[in-house]
Amino acid sequence: MGAVKQALIEVEDLVCGCLQQQYKEERRMASNSKDKPTVQQPLRTYLIDSVKLTEVMRYLMTRPYGEVVKLMNMLATLNQLDPKIGADFVKQQPVETNVKK
Repeated sequence: MGAVKQALIEVEDLVCGCLQQQYKEERRMASNSKDKPTVQQPLRTYLIDSVKLTEVMRYLMTRPYGEVVKLMNMLATLNQLDPKIGADFVKQQPVETNVKK
């Protein structure tokens, strides 16, 4: 049961972070005038295994439909990782410096 709670916490953090980022972006866009160029921040990519996804979907099915329908549809459209590629390839790359070796 601890793994399920941890998965729910991780997904909740992910969703809250995405919603906060979207809210900030919408406020920033609303406050900018049309002449100012806007710079889009790169989207973050996350991996979630099928066990965690199933547990999250089960939890969402216990909630009122109107509260979770958008989130469940969003989760249902997640793309599956190619089995030839391991999940460890997503590790953050070290920042290269412009120093000659």
